[in-house]
Amino acid sequence: MKVASIEHEGCTSWAAIGDALDPNIRSSKVILHKNRDMSDTHTMDIREIDNGAYTYLAIAGHNKDSSNTTDDNLLVWAGVNEAGLAAASNYVGGINLFGTRGGASFCREILENCDSVDSAYAYISKNKSKFYSGNLIFLADPHKIAVIEAKVWLFGAVKISSKSDSVVDGSVENPNILYRSNHYIHLTNYIPLPASDDTMARYTRLTSLMDNTAGSLYGLIDVQQSRAVSRLENNAGNDAFCKTSTLARITIEIDRANPLASIIWYGPGYDESREDGDHCTDDAGSLMAYTFYQK
Repeated sequence: MKVASIEHEGCTSWAAIGDALDPNIRSSKVILHKNRDMSDTHTMDIREIDNGAYTYLAIAGHNKDSSNTTDDNLLVWAGVNEAGLAAASNYVGGINLFGTRGGASFCREILENCDSVDSAYAYISKNKSKFYSGNLIFLADPHKIAVIEAKVWLFGAVKISSKSDSVVDGSVENPNILYRSNHYIHLTNYIPLPASDDTMARYTRLTSLMDNTAGSLYGLIDVQQSRAVSRLENNAGNDAFCKTSTLARITIEIDRANPLASIIWYGPGYDESREDGDHCTDDAGSLMAYTFYQK
């Protein structure tokens, strides 16, 4: 019997660097992965965009109800620019204030204007009043990975990264892998809405898979392992990483020596016809690689 579709949805993301990576790519690559598991309310395309200081490659689109489909209004789910800075966002939830923007808009602005994790954090700090509700911004460059937990009107921003600034309230996250679902870990006093059972279940599962100083418990990360973790032992429960038919599995592979050689690996990765509740596919034959055009 076919398993009924799951109502919950949400993004699940992580970044890996250094000892968390497979030895074959440890010195040459940085990985940022995002499962964009949301309802079908936006367009989603792979594009190379030259609309700011830096050209960038991204999975991006617009709200289907929007009349403004210009690049200035583009929503970027995940991308990497020519400087080697990658960005992606997870939504936390809350009250949207008039005139403010969400994480997907900030990812576009970051990729257009910033060249490193540190400059992106400075940009977010400077423009903090433009944020709405809650956002988790994943960042990666050839030397560092980071997660920024950001809240608009109080801007209780915390940057947790692979350098010494990963110390937050006496706790230190894994310096080589950072991961999130859809709630804050450190900004507990600024959560705009209570964390759902769904996001807590996915985060608990991520912890069981990835809380290891030498990579995930499933294995050291490369592109294929990253995507394998994103579907490992999926089921119809709250902790499944793959729930909606519009699922996009996006893996960004930053080339540390030559950022223009960075790759976005993309595959829909969802098979609604499966009857065992494991809707997340292996992407065999459907995984696509996108690179910068000749520059």
